[in-house]
Amino acid sequence: MGIVLPIHAYMGFGQSLTDYFHTRRWPVVGRVLKYALMAITGLSMFGAWRINTTDVGLTNYFARLWNANKQKKE
Repeated sequence: MGIVLPIHAYMGFGQSLTDYFHTRRWPVVGRVLKYALMAITGLSMFGAWRINTTDVGLTNYFARLWNANKQKKE
């Protein structure tokens, strides 16, 4: 989950950037956004790695968030 989620988001946002900010039409902005997307993906993968190795893990983390949201509604 810590690998698949960021890669899925990277591919989806990458296609959006290709559609709207293609490097032929927007040479500088397209490259900057592409590198920013790579950096954000790397940081999110690092964060997922940190949660998995030093905390409860992503699956348990999301389960806690889900249950906390349910408890607030009740």
